[in-house]
This record gives sequence, structure tokens and C-alpha cells, in this order.
Amino acid sequence: MTVVGFHKAVIQCAIPPEFESLRQVFRAEAVHREEDFEFFISPEGIVCLRAGMGEELAGKGAEFAIKKWHPRFYIDYGIAGALAVSLVVGDVIVAEEVSDVRGFQHEASMGIFGEIPSYPDFKIFEKHRVFRGKITCENMDVIFDDQRRAVFAQTGAHAVNWESAAIARVCSQNKTEFHSFRMISDVQEADLKRIRSPEMLRKMCTCAEIL
Repeated sequence: MTVVGFHKAVIQCAIPPEFESLRQVFRAEAVHREEDFEFFISPEGIVCLRAGMGEELAGKGAEFAIKKWHPRFYIDYGIAGALAVSLVVGDVIVAEEVSDVRGFQHEASMGIFGEIPSYPDFKIFEKHRVFRGKITCENMDVIFDDQRRAVFAQTGAHAVNWESAAIARVCSQNKTEFHSFRMISDVQEADLKRIRSPEMLRKMCTCAEIL
């Protein structure tokens, strides 16, 4: 399918459960594939794109989407690992800033999320605790407690993932308004086994409804 014209927003994710939560919330039936990416377009004209895991695919996905749809808003969506010790699975972080290990830093747009308090305070939406904070992107998996403590001490970030900074970098280069909206999926190693579980998908669906 060829889609032309202006679309106000693109929501980009990485893994199938993230994409499935968006598909369910937006009630999308037709999913399309192009250049190894899959996407659907909601009746409101919102594009939801799954680019794949990691920095490289995240950046390529954002470049593809911005070139194709020229969105006004770009939303990085998905899961993230906790770094701040008081976070629990299901908490949602709206990024004030994203950074990576190479020193890249980008202030994210707040928009309608400006009323949300900064960590350690929370606001409740759809049974999720939501807060504003910092996200960092590492070039390794941050799994164990000592790793989480070390990255938190080094960066001051509250959550970690692979893709946010790569998407922010492409948005910055293209002068596209960037937002990042991530749900905490793991606070300890054992949580990683449940990321693809039905329970996690339900949590992600209620998280996506906040959007």
C-alpha cells in the first residue's frame, strides 16, 4: 500500500508486544509492510510503526517514517528497564530528556504531558503511575541490580532502553517534535521472563490508552 499526504503523528515501537498493544487500542485490522518495517494507520491518521530492536533499526525506522509521512509529532513508545529503585512494573515514564553513552542529550517535548509531575512524584492514569524523568540508552543489556545502580549513579536517569536516543537524534536532525513514553517492564532480572506474557500485554494496552 502507498500512503501519501500529511500525518500528524507517528508512534514508533520495537517489539511485537508493543506493536500489538497499539494495534488493539487503535483497533487496527490492516497491517502493512514496507522496507522491513510494519505499520498501520488509524482512522485518525496516526501511524504506528514497528522498526525493530536496537539503535540501528530504531534510527532507520525514524528516518523512513519522517521521510514518508512528514509527521508533526513523533512518539517513542514501548517498554524500559527501571533504574530508580522505587519504580515498579507498570509505571510510566514520560521523558524530559533522553541521552546515550556517547554523550548525546535531547530534551523531549512535554506537550499535553506537561502537567505530569517529575519523579519521585506520580500522577495516576488508567491505573498506571505516570511521572516525568530521564531516559538513558546503553549499548548493553542492563539486567542485574548492581548494573542498574551503577547506570543510575552515572547518568541520573530513571529508566533505560536501547532505542529512544536514536529516534530522538533523527527527530532533532529533521526538526520534528519528539516525545518519549515508556512503561517500566522490569525492575529485576526475573521480570524479563514475563515481558512477552499475556499479563504484560494487558498492562501495555492500558498504557497505550493513555496516549
